[in-house]
Amino acid sequence: MSWTPPVQINGSKPEHLWGAALSSPLISNDKFAIGLRVFLLRGGVSASVTCSAETTKFTPYTPDNIVGCVGNSNDKLQMDHEGVEVILSFNNSSVLLPWISLASSNLDNSVAIDAPLKAGRERATIYSKGAIQTLSAGLTYNISDTSSFNLSSSYTPLHIQRPNELSNSDDFWNIRVGFTIHY
Repeated sequence: MSWTPPVQINGSKPEHLWGAALSSPLISNDKFAIGLRVFLLRGGVSASVTCSAETTKFTPYTPDNIVGCVGNSNDKLQMDHEGVEVILSFNNSSVLLPWISLASSNLDNSVAIDAPLKAGRERATIYSKGAIQTLSAGLTYNISDTSSFNLSSSYTPLHIQRPNELSNSDDFWNIRVGFTIHY
């Protein structure tokens, strides 16, 4: 279980943001293990995304303030995700333990925009719904019986449809570094 407290940081504040996951090994032997994880995320965030404090420092309709912001926006992001992940890990006598996983997530997200612009106030809601897949791989280095170092990366191809083509680099890469203490 996870819960993000409603603490405002840099103008962003989580609103009832929580998640849950359950995982279980399906097959495990001396050479490899296969596991399954189901997960979900619910909640939202209030933030000045459309017109941030940084953007409003610049003159409206200039390259640093292209939409004409005259004040901070009060945008509300709603995130509803659920999915499943299959994980394959390799057991060997080495201290390096590699793993790979494939996750599929159903997304039902929205952004309610409330932005003060030079041309007037923009109020709109943008919806995003669909499924995405994420491929992850990593290594765990066992430092001792009670601690390990983790390095991993994930890739999520994102197929976004826009009225105008603004970018061809919507795919998402993530790199994680961690240290785990085992009790």
